[in-house]
Amino acid sequence: MALNVATNWAEDALHHGEIGTKVFSRLNQVIELALAEQSSVSLPTSRVKPEELIGNVPLLTGLPKNVLNRLVEHARPVTFLTDDIIIGEGEHGDALYVIRRGHAIVYREAQPDSVMAEFKDGEFFGEMALLGDQVRTASVKASTPTTVYRLTRRDVLAVAEFEPQLKQRLQQVESDRLHSNDAG
Repeated sequence: MALNVATNWAEDALHHGEIGTKVFSRLNQVIELALAEQSSVSLPTSRVKPEELIGNVPLLTGLPKNVLNRLVEHARPVTFLTDDIIIGEGEHGDALYVIRRGHAIVYREAQPDSVMAEFKDGEFFGEMALLGDQVRTASVKASTPTTVYRLTRRDVLAVAEFEPQLKQRLQQVESDRLHSNDAG
């Protein structure tokens, strides 16, 4: 788990210019060696870039790379231990979660042993929270040590102020949602 957190820190530091490529490469080598030595208990390190993970979310699919990169600048890696609650049923949600590494399960509080769905590397949940205050209808719990990228509605709206394509996408989805609610 500590090695996975170290990997997250190194990638975040590189992305924000706190360390250079050479330092990052050396850190990555040391971490990879340590992970290889612990392979029986460690999760594999995901090689998918954060902008690719975020770009796989349907609401954000097809946005230009520069827009996805701006969203990545706001996305925060968060690590959860096995059995940690990532989101709780009944909470007001304001964030999208994209699993970078690990597994999580979805369940209802009334039936904690009944798994409704499972999420793994590259999958996401909480997308609708980017469109407005949403009450979570189920809980999501880490079933292994799990690292997610957390992107809040506030951060997405801040990026949208400077990125017309994102702003237009959000407005279109919100409009479609309102029309579908009016029809039903």
